[in-house]
Amino acid sequence: MNVSGPLPQRGYIWQREWTPAVIDSLRRAKQRMNGVVLLGAEIRFVGKNPEIVKPSIDWEAVHREAQQCSLALRVASFAGPFRADDAPARVIIDVTKQLLDDARTHDVKIEEFQFDFDCAQKKLAGYHTWLSTLRPIVRPIGFVITVLPAWLDEPEFLSLVRETDGYVLQVNWVPVSGGGRGAS
Repeated sequence: MNVSGPLPQRGYIWQREWTPAVIDSLRRAKQRMNGVVLLGAEIRFVGKNPEIVKPSIDWEAVHREAQQCSLALRVASFAGPFRADDAPARVIIDVTKQLLDDARTHDVKIEEFQFDFDCAQKKLAGYHTWLSTLRPIVRPIGFVITVLPAWLDEPEFLSLVRETDGYVLQVNWVPVSGGGRGAS
């Protein structure tokens, strides 16, 4: 696939509290970017118990200001097992449905749903189970996952991304010496 021309630029708004400054950033993103990705929720499994954090999204501001909008669900590391119908999978499915329903209720068109799972490299085969379960729930919206560079050479990587419409490669930079500035 050959791509020419400028790459689309999107900003991530991963704030839990939607303050006036966050709403202002949404306004500015509309002028400078091709869209935004909103943090819809974060899930962390503590033992078998899920902890769910849902940001206080100002849906009216999103409806008013965001021309192109995506939602992200962040899931912290999980050791497994990965099943399509167990309690962790049902939590992820329910939160996904709630997020998409929230957007529809507020007349916000979601173009893409990003699933950001902090998956251990050796658990990619299990992760595939979750993706194949989520895919029909997200349709017809674009379904995208975040991936790490270390995953690219894993045998499971191709089957993992085949469950999606695309992926975002997360690259982080950490300075080797104390003299430089780091960014991610």
